[in-house]
Amino acid sequence: MAHGSECAVRLRHAARCPRRQPAARRHRRDESGHYPVMDAIGSHISEFWRVGREADPLYVPVQFQGGPSGGRFDDADREFGVVYGAPDPATCMLEKLRSTSYPAAGEPYSKEPVIDDEHLTDLEARELEIARRPRRVRPDIYECVLVHATVTTPLALLAILQTRVLETLGSHPRIARLLATASRPHLTIGDLLGAGVEIPQTATAILMREVVLGRRWEGIQVLSTHGPRTSYAIFADRLRARSATILIKRITRDDVTLQATARELGLEL
Repeated sequence: MAHGSECAVRLRHAARCPRRQPAARRHRRDESGHYPVMDAIGSHISEFWRVGREADPLYVPVQFQGGPSGGRFDDADREFGVVYGAPDPATCMLEKLRSTSYPAAGEPYSKEPVIDDEHLTDLEARELEIARRPRRVRPDIYECVLVHATVTTPLALLAILQTRVLETLGSHPRIARLLATASRPHLTIGDLLGAGVEIPQTATAILMREVVLGRRWEGIQVLSTHGPRTSYAIFADRLRARSATILIKRITRDDVTLQATARELGLEL
């Protein structure tokens, strides 16, 4: 712990007092197209966050999707990723997407950002300001674990707690064996992928019905399967019927395998 405290002090100092360099050098890309100085600043902030929270199960590497630098998990204005490493066999990746980040039909998931010297200078100042902020962790963060992963099935049911869904999946012999030998009363994405089991359409319908009804759900991830850069993640404590319906429309409109289920639930796509 003493070593961790010493590291925290050094990293605090590094985050607050970075060594200044001429702007041309500070913002120069290397041969791989990265900005080494900005990457280093992001690493400092990320490491400062990790060391400062040694006793906490949340470990935050925080690599933002749209840029080369790291940042703080509690920066509500940008997308973030968090690794949930609580004392549990399951390790989950969280990803929050702003509602405005959903692309229109046929558009790529994200576009290469335009980065100039002015943008980088502003970004550097922003990252340093974020590093000085006091820690703000939502008290219900552990209850809102939503796993983001790329899988080959239309819907992945992660950390499944719904009895009806478990009963449906339990009809599959491999899942039944997993449930019989599991040390915890739920399945994770690792369990499902390890068993090589595809989510049955009946389980998909049950999940969508639960969301449409606006019930609270935890540890469930809804994915589109059009490629690694076009998956849709939903992050919320509680989804009301109207917002859930809108989001499901976004997910299903280009996915033929889900359109029939959506129609069965009365959704107009």
